[in-house]
Amino acid sequence: MLASLIAGSRLKLSEGPWPHPLVSEAEFALIGDVAPRERRRYAAYQNAGARRDYLGTRALVRTALAHSTGLPPERLRFGADPLRRPELIEPSVAGLSISLANTTRLAVGLFALDRDVGVDVELVAPIEAVELAARFFSPREAAEISALAEDALLTRFYELWTLKEAFAKALRLHLADALRQCCFIDVTGQRRAELPTTQQWKAM
Repeated sequence: MLASLIAGSRLKLSEGPWPHPLVSEAEFALIGDVAPRERRRYAAYQNAGARRDYLGTRALVRTALAHSTGLPPERLRFGADPLRRPELIEPSVAGLSISLANTTRLAVGLFALDRDVGVDVELVAPIEAVELAARFFSPREAAEISALAEDALLTRFYELWTLKEAFAKALRLHLADALRQCCFIDVTGQRRAELPTTQQWKAM
């Protein structure tokens, strides 16, 4: 399992899993008044596992912010920005940034004040890494992946994918823009984001 965190200009790559169990529907029903928008999105998932994973992130954000604010979960009200990132509407907390991600039976959340943050987590599964990198990544990254030995391909692909998705969430970018336009290069053992010099981002 690989995950990436983006916090302001600082980046940290770490491995999971995190010890946060996903809740049952019955437990989720006790958390509070879930917005109709969340109910609709939940119902749109095609299988029980995906619905359960989605509920896990909603349980996590309510549990974490109830603890931080000192309010019961049922007092919290959430909305969403244009990219469907959750926003705490009531109570209003100035400068609060929320980022959520989930994969099979794992939910993660990142919460910060006065700093844009992003998190992503992916289950490492066999894929056509070279083909997908050529399609979605920058030419430099795609060339890096294609030059790797077979046993290193998947790890590097998922490292870059989670970095890019976390980066997109932190900067409120469309994922397609972050995948192609942002290039993560290795600088003395650390990944640094190299951004385009022209205003090509679709920021929200």
